[in-house]
This record gives sequence, structure tokens and C-alpha cells, in this order.
Amino acid sequence: MTEDTVDGILMNTILPVLEDVDDISKIEEIIETCSKDEVKILRFLFEMFRKDQRRFPINQAGWRNKYRIHLGTDISQKKIYSENGPIESLMELNLLEIRDSPNRWGGQKYNYRIHVTKNMLSYFE
Repeated sequence: MTEDTVDGILMNTILPVLEDVDDISKIEEIIETCSKDEVKILRFLFEMFRKDQRRFPINQAGWRNKYRIHLGTDISQKKIYSENGPIESLMELNLLEIRDSPNRWGGQKYNYRIHVTKNMLSYFE
């Protein structure tokens, strides 16, 4: 796990940051292997990133905890909080970023957002 500090908040990334892939079809190939729930999560986090981008700097946009992801996607809490659930699968594919939650309200340790690259964002637009 690598650790970076962004505006005083410790940001954890499970895998090194993806470089923008030259070909968007590589992102399409990866996303085609995802389950319906994983795609729902990616779409939700993309929409939240776009919404937040208007109000916050890019490094603060789009972060949501597991509970907010559950509410925004209608995926059961059991799946969302599972150790082998869709969020962990997306983390393994390096499609999500993770950071320590700046607010531990409700016992939420981490926040997640879509991995922000030019091609990833253009795939969902």
C-alpha cells in the first residue's frame, strides 16, 4: 500500500496510480469483465465526481463511503460490506481510489472514488 498526503488527509492507494491508457478500449475490456453491481458503483461514483467537481477541487471531488455507495446504488449492504464484495473487486482492478475517511462518523474508515484518469472519465461520459 502506498500512502500520499493530499491537503493534510492521508490518502491510501492499494495499487500505484494508473497512467492514462493510450487506448480507451483497454478500459472497456476491463469494465466488460465487471459484474452489474460493480458497473453500478462505477457509474454512481462517476456521477458523484462530476457533481462534486463543480464545488470542490479535483482532489476532493467524488469521495463516498460504503454507506453512501449503498444508498446511491441500491446494492445491498451485505454485498457492499462483504470482504469479497464489488468494492474490493474494483480495488483489485485499480478502478477505484481509497483514502482514510476525514470524518469517522458512523464508523466509516475509508472513502472511495472512481480512479480519475482522462480516459476513465471519458468512458463514462
